[in-house]
Amino acid sequence: MSNFLILGLIFLMGCTAGTKESRSKLDAPLRQKLTAQEQAKSSEPIRIIGKCTRAIEAQIKEELLQTGIELGVIAGAIFTASATPAQIQALAKLDIVEQLQLSVERDSRFP
Repeated sequence: MSNFLILGLIFLMGCTAGTKESRSKLDAPLRQKLTAQEQAKSSEPIRIIGKCTRAIEAQIKEELLQTGIELGVIAGAIFTASATPAQIQALAKLDIVEQLQLSVERDSRFP
């Protein structure tokens, strides 16, 4: 019985470590936005900018799209997308995704 308890604890530690690792890929403003939307139980899409570990080609693009996101512009290893909080979590778990940021619209009058 104690062997099952030990295995269960190891499993739970592994699951939470993966969650912490994937959340570390998110910048602070995106984490705050996700927290606010989770508290509001909102699934409204969020505009994001992502960076992959290498240039995005067909296979990587397909892997990104399998999370359900709506891809925008792709430039080398950088992409823009619109995604729900659940889709962002799925993106962050992908090994190919290095970083995710909240996309912010800037006033063109102020550089």
